[in-house]
Amino acid sequence: MNMIKIENTIDVVDNIMDWIKHTTDVDLLKKPFISVTSERVADAGGVFLHVIQKFWDQIKDYKFGDCGNTKRIKTGNDRGLGEWAIQHELQEANLLSSTNNKMDIAQFIAKFEIEDSRISQLNDLKKGFDVFKIVEIIKMNIFDITWNDFKKKLYKVVISESDLLEQFDTKMNIKRIEGKVMRETCYLVFFDYLRSLKIPLDRKNVLRFICGRISIPLPDHQKIQIKWKNSGSKEQQLLRIPHAKTCMRTIWLSDNYEENEIEIFRQDLKIALEQSINNGFCD
Repeated sequence: MNMIKIENTIDVVDNIMDWIKHTTDVDLLKKPFISVTSERVADAGGVFLHVIQKFWDQIKDYKFGDCGNTKRIKTGNDRGLGEWAIQHELQEANLLSSTNNKMDIAQFIAKFEIEDSRISQLNDLKKGFDVFKIVEIIKMNIFDITWNDFKKKLYKVVISESDLLEQFDTKMNIKRIEGKVMRETCYLVFFDYLRSLKIPLDRKNVLRFICGRISIPLPDHQKIQIKWKNSGSKEQQLLRIPHAKTCMRTIWLSDNYEENEIEIFRQDLKIALEQSINNGFCD
């Protein structure tokens, strides 16, 4: 199996670059699997988002030098080229006869893999940039654009209280209270807790717990949802502890508390948001 092993999320880029340096030409032309081998996780979707976040955080400062063995596409009886052609239902003989040198073949493969085969992904990438109006900025200021301009847009993370609170779908979350007194009380306690956080790291950890990432802003259709479960009791504390589903950007709160148990809810909230972060996949 063609696999890139990520030992931990501290060295994501180093692990990927190490794979590039030592892999074969054949494997380089395939689509590798990525395996995270040493992280303790409770939510697979969350750790995938976390790895992606770490990748972009690290790649912007990575020092690209010699990537080890120079990757090459050779004419003639090259097993890598033949397998690549078969994989994409192309004829190797036609590919070789249509060009005079191996650089043309490399350019053909690059165009096929990056442009022809991934045109929809490239369009999605453009749409992603357009969320922050980056494309228009580049068109208007092509000679003035700097790396810092990109970082301000692409690497914005939760820092302030408003940064965190603005990621919640307030309209839908209030609607789900449905006039129930205990839900309203727990809802207010939850946001009191969020406002009590004093440092950016704590706010980032809350967003990471719910969404698996700390980058903002979340698109309107991906704002954080607060949903309710009626489970657990004083004797079944674990069933009442809030939990999150990162792939749905949702936190589930229990409304099965009595009026005199609000302090218990507050403690359950701290257990979920602090203990889970400290013992889960987050760093």
